[in-house]
Amino acid sequence: MILLEIIVVSGTLARSVQQRRRELALLRAVGATPRQVLRMIGGEAVLVGGIGLCSAPSPASCSPCCCTPCSRPGARFRPASRW
Repeated sequence: MILLEIIVVSGTLARSVQQRRRELALLRAVGATPRQVLRMIGGEAVLVGGIGLCSAPSPASCSPCCCTPCSRPGARFRPASRW
């Protein structure tokens, strides 16, 4: 789950940088230092990662042990007791 989130966030960031190459080049042309440009990209990565982390479902809600089968074959699943 975490690996998938890392892949999605890195893909999103790479796509964003790819689409904004001209803007980044213009920032460099008007006097932004490489450090300033990297700080801007890093801030965006933290923002996208934070939103992804907050919007991702928790591993506990996605685990297969949150539902247990009934004792009868073909019966529906019922929620597991959490207490």
